[in-house]
Order: sequence, then C-alpha cells, then structure tokens
Amino acid sequence: MSTGHAHATLFNQPAGANRSNVVELVFRELRDMWAVEIIRGVEQVARRHRVGLMVSEFGLHDTAPTWEDTVSRRPRCVLSVAQLSEAEREQLTAKGIPFVVFDPTTELPDDVPFVGATNWSGGRAATRHLTELGHRRIAMISGPQDVLCCCSRLDGYRSAMRAAGLPVDPELVVYAELTREDGCAAARSLLALPERPTVIFTANDPQALGVYQAARGAGLRIPDDLSVVGFDDLPVVAWVDPPLTTVHQPLTEMAVAATELALYWTRFTRLAAVVSLALAGSITAAPQSAEAASAAITASVSVSVDANRALATIPTTGVGMNVAVYDGNMNHSAVPGLLRDAGIGMIRYPGGSYSDGYHWQTHTVEEGYVAPNTEFDTFMGTARSVGAQPVITANYGSGTPDEAAAWVRYANVTKGYGVKYWEIGNEVYGNGLYGATWELDRHSSKTATTYATNLLQYATAMKAVDPTIKIGAVLTTPGSWPDGITGPGDSMDWNHTVMSIAGSKIDFVIVHHYPIGNSQADLLGKPQAEIPGMATALRSLINQYAGSNVPNVGIAVTEVGANAYKNTSPSGLFAPDEYLTWMENGAFTVDWWNLHNGTDCSHVTTVEGATDYDDGGILSSGASCEPPLNTPFPPHYGARMITKLGAPGDTLVRAVGSTPLVSAHAVRRANGDVNVMLINKDPANDATVTVAYSGFTPSSATPTVYSYPKNATSIGSATTGSATRQTVPAYSVVVVQLRSAG
Repeated sequence: MSTGHAHATLFNQPAGANRSNVVELVFRELRDMWAVEIIRGVEQVARRHRVGLMVSEFGLHDTAPTWEDTVSRRPRCVLSVAQLSEAEREQLTAKGIPFVVFDPTTELPDDVPFVGATNWSGGRAATRHLTELGHRRIAMISGPQDVLCCCSRLDGYRSAMRAAGLPVDPELVVYAELTREDGCAAARSLLALPERPTVIFTANDPQALGVYQAARGAGLRIPDDLSVVGFDDLPVVAWVDPPLTTVHQPLTEMAVAATELALYWTRFTRLAAVVSLALAGSITAAPQSAEAASAAITASVSVSVDANRALATIPTTGVGMNVAVYDGNMNHSAVPGLLRDAGIGMIRYPGGSYSDGYHWQTHTVEEGYVAPNTEFDTFMGTARSVGAQPVITANYGSGTPDEAAAWVRYANVTKGYGVKYWEIGNEVYGNGLYGATWELDRHSSKTATTYATNLLQYATAMKAVDPTIKIGAVLTTPGSWPDGITGPGDSMDWNHTVMSIAGSKIDFVIVHHYPIGNSQADLLGKPQAEIPGMATALRSLINQYAGSNVPNVGIAVTEVGANAYKNTSPSGLFAPDEYLTWMENGAFTVDWWNLHNGTDCSHVTTVEGATDYDDGGILSSGASCEPPLNTPFPPHYGARMITKLGAPGDTLVRAVGSTPLVSAHAVRRANGDVNVMLINKDPANDATVTVAYSGFTPSSATPTVYSYPKNATSIGSATTGSATRQTVPAYSVVVVQLRSAG
C-alpha cells in the first residue's frame, strides 16, 4: 500500500465546516495482517457513513507524511494507531479536528478518547486455560516493556499464575519485539533451558509463528512436545499447521467502534468517554495431547416462569420491518408471503435516511436513487397483502408541513388507507449539530429546539387533515451518542429539549438500536444488557414531559439490527431476543433493518461454519455472492419463531434464566396455555434446561417443541422432553408449547 494513498472513493456527503469528508487513518508502521484488519473495520464505517478514507504511514522515511500534512488536509476526523503525542493532539485540537487513538501503547490523559482491548483479561484467560489443562512450566514471550498492551498481557499472565498457586519463574519470562524473527530467537532461548517449558504463550501471533519455527528447528512436535498460544487471532494463522491456539482480539470490530467514536466526536462538547472492548476470551481450538483434550459439555440451566407476572401484551404492530425505495424488489410477488410467515405486523416506508430527502408526490429522493415500482401506492398494496400496518416517515430534512399534510390527505382521505403512524424525520440529530452529518437537513438551524418547534407545525398540519393519526418524535437512543450532549444553540441535550417542547403534543417517541457487538457473545448479550435501561430512560422522559398525555405516548423502535454476523446464526438468535425484549419493556413496534439491504460482496466471511455476506437484509438481495433473491437469512427464521411463541393479544410474562447464556421468554395465551422460548447462546454446548412455573400448572403430556437449530434453513417440530425439562442444542432457539393441566 503506498503511503498517503486515498483508499476509498470519496462521496458527496456534507462534512463539518471547512473540513474534508475524509477519515484519516494514521499508522506509525504498516505491518502484517494486524494493519489490514484495522483498515477493514475503518473502511466498513466509512462506507456506511459515505465518507472517504485515507491511510497514512508516518516517520519511516524522509518523504513520509507529517502531522502538518494531515492538519492541512483538514480531515473530518483522525484515527491514530498506537500513539498520539501531546503536540500532535494540540495541533489537531487547534484546528477543530476530532481524533481517537486506537490501541494506545502508552498511558493517555483521561480526556483523550481511545479504543483498546482488555489485554489484561485476555492474558489472564489464556494462562488460566493453560493451568486448567495441567501445565505448570508456562513461559511468556512478552513484547517491549514500554508497550502498554504487552505489559497488560504479561500482568494478566502473572495474575493467572498466582491464582493457580504457581510461581512466576523469571527465566520463563522473556521480552522480544512483536515480530516472527524475534519470537523465534526468544523461543530458542527458552527451549535451550535445562528444564524447558511445556507451553509458550506469546504477546502476539507473529511471535507465535516464530515459536513454531524454533520448535521445528529443535525437532519438537506441536502440540505433542510443546504447546503454543498466541494473541490476536489474525487471519493468517488459519493457514498454520497444526492450527495455532490464540486469544481472539476483535481488531476489525475495535476499528469499527473507534471510527464511529471519531466520526461522532465533536469540537463543540468534549465527551468524557473511553471505549474499552472486551476480548472474546475464547481460545481457538487446536489439536492437543491427551492431557489437554476437552470434550463438549452439556450445561445445566434453570428457568423460572411466572405466569401471573404480566410484562406486556404482544401488539399487532410488534414485529416490524423496514423497506426502502432504492430496493427494486421490495414489492416482489414473493415478499408478502415471506413477511406473513415472519409475523410482520408493521412495515416502515420510505426507508431510513432516504426519508429526509423523499418527496412522495414526485416519488424522488434528493441526492438519492429511487427504484421502479416502489411508489407509495405499490408499497401500500404489499402492506395490505401482508396484513401489516404502515409507519410512514415524513420528510423533515427537505420537506414541509404542507407536503406531509398532503400525504396524509392522499393516504387517508383520497385512498382510504387508514395510515395511523407517522414519524417526523429519521435520525435528525445526525444533521451536523453534534459534528457528524449523515442526515439531510436543509433548515438553516439544526438545533433540537428548531426540530421540536417544526415538529409541532408538522403535527398541527397533519392532524388538521386526520385527527386520528399518531405523530412520532425522533429521540436519540439513551446511552448512545449523542445522548447527553448539549449542542450549540440548545440549553439541554436533544431528548430533553425535544420533549420539553413537544412532549405533551406527540403520540410516540422514536429510537433506533444497533448494538455494537465486539464478539458473537457480546452481541448476543446486548438485548438484556441494554434494552431495559434504555426503555426506563425513555419512559422517564415521557413521564417528565408528556403531562396528562403520559398514558398515551408509546415507544417505537423503528430500526434495529446487528452490526456483524448479519447472515449467520448469531443474528438468528439475536433477532427474537431483540424483538421480544423491547416488547417486554413497552415498545409497540420493533422494526428490523432491512427487508433487502444488499452487499458488495467484499466482506464475505465464515461464521460458525456458515457464510456471512455482510448483508443487513432479512432476505437475500440476490447479489453475485449470495443465494437466490428472497432466500431467507437467519433473522427471518428468528422472527418466525416468535409466531410459535405467541400471537398479538397474548400476554408476555416474566421468564428468568440462571445464566446469560440462555435467554428465556414466555407467553400466556388467551386460553390459559403457556409457551416458553429458550435461546441457547453457547455456540459449542447444549443446555439442559429445567423449567419451574408459578401461576401455571402444565399438563403431563409431552409438549410440542419447535426448534431453529444452528445453521438450519427451516424450522422443525417434534413432541419431546417434558414441561419441566428440555435440552436446547448449541446456538439454537426452541419454543415449548404447553397445555394447562386444568
């Protein structure tokens, strides 16, 4: 890669004042696959936000770029890998250029944003795994003593050794540069000891490859004579024979998080935030000796179901879907049947950020493409065929209250469609107010105050046409950027400003939820970890500002989706958990993004033995790398499993499991029967689940059990197990349908 090369196409997207629409990624040294994984993550975010990417390498030769070059280019933000000196930070700050440090090698002041892995935990987990396998002579090849991540990994190693009651032998700890050559030299010195180690743990994967080289030179077989553990899980280690055991460091996901933070960083308000991404903690499987062999286990889990503890009623609009006017297949003849199968009760139109440039009368989008056969009337034909209610996003960014009111008149007076739910704008807070711009907004003022004031004008004009419609206000997702930030021109943050002005006049609040999963396990834990707190915060805002209208103001989650593993089993487990957890916490609709989203086929990966196309759609778009058009992806099957659990009008009741690895949801049917959904989020181990009931006595008959197993392309059913005991296979969703004994 040539230094300073513009790595991605530049898009015509508005940027901050006097700044180019480019993310600059700065390396001190471009080395091996480590850098490639970082570039991949940054590029994903740049493409999603339609900004350019420039990759620079500083300081290795006389003609290398300097910080003066970067500052003069005035990028939208800078992501600096490993280090950023005080002088460099001052230069960027003086020019109002946001920055984030990726995986810093030295301590940083508290006000400097960075993204780094929990290296101590990774080092400790790897070493603990080795002690549990019976190893006692465990050597560590650390990196340079002035590199922060290496020191943390070494400290984790020492902690695990002490916890196991093992001495940390100084002769078993050596220091080397983070290269294959230096790893090989360090390993030779360890293997020359009178009592050589049984395993060598290294600070990174290239060092581990050097250990392989040294072992071969000494006539040792891996893993029979010597075990080796690396750190990073770089793609190149997949080609090593025998396979390398290594701690997984989610470099691409870390780069995604760092870039999002850099794009969202604002010169108007200094955020006191540090992002720390947890390592997956897993150690990639490798052939091991009999001493180290480990068989899969079946975990024992208990679940308690309280049929008398009602959480919510399943709304007819609960399971929703997004469609977009750029999708020429949104009204394909196969779509209604597939959406009915998934229990879709709400469909959102005309599609995310396109909404703030969409003019319904001319069926055009400012700065965007509109596919044929995606007009409003054609969409309504599909929605009616599905039996779903539409939610329409009125154009706030480049539209007017009169234009929106005319749409209401056409939909509900002229055509009699009875469209009830209307959003005013999409992610309006992305209009540049907080330093990041992806949402079109042609208003001269971009403040939350301006949005709320205009929102009232929209509501007045639209309800003058049809007083029965419901108007929704765009809020920021609690706990996510830019929640809590007061923008220039406002006296409070976005949510408090909007609700203080419009809270008593609206019918629902709108948020989006795209949790950042730094690993499969992390993603699958997000619904329980994040949603209850978000819902509580939203309800608190409603209670504070809606006045006498409090009971009538609902919560709409009009976009949800996974940031990774989009077409493979993790998303199949995430989807029903996401839908149901939001409904249990009061949302009346949860709308997946998207029906067909598409892919450029440049990031095809393998996840749990299946192909992931990086396509956010619930159905295949039919791209060249994908299965045929409209082939269901795992989130579709996950949504279908909800139809086996319950139907609109049924009551969601409390269900609690003994471990976060198994999520439980339960429904009390109108006839008194109870159904239970169990989601096993362990990719390797089955779970034996014991279920106890309160307020319900199940029949002794063998229940009907529906299952969506790992990597399946259909939902199966059988009569199996009992009401109180079920085996849930690894990475699967099951629904147990129970009859009352009464």
